[in-house]
Amino acid sequence: MRTVHIYTDHGPISLLLVAIKLGMVVFGIVVLAQAFFRGEVGQVLWIGLVLIGGGAFFGGYDLIKLLDRSPQLTLSPEGFVDHRVAVPVVIPWDHFGSLGYRGGGSTGWTLEVFLTDGGHVLVPRAIWR
Repeated sequence: MRTVHIYTDHGPISLLLVAIKLGMVVFGIVVLAQAFFRGEVGQVLWIGLVLIGGGAFFGGYDLIKLLDRSPQLTLSPEGFVDHRVAVPVVIPWDHFGSLGYRGGGSTGWTLEVFLTDGGHVLVPRAIWR
């Protein structure tokens, strides 16, 4: 058996969301610049700052995730490694009890791996499609 690395799927929707959030930053800068040159202060200042701050924070986070090329899961002869946890550990194949799935939610279907010790691992559809 060979080692298989599974990466997060970065589809066109991910790119569109990053572009929209970074567009919020540009729009916030334009709003602040117009208010500054007109000498207006008040609500426009807060709206511009919220647009810039929110767009930079959430857009920056999404951009970092989009540029992350590290594997999310690894399937090897030794077992299953979930790299999304703080300390990835190998779960040997003999610890797997069964597979199932969960439906609904914002990510759609989720693969659920049940372990013999009673634990489970959730793998969102964005990773395994």
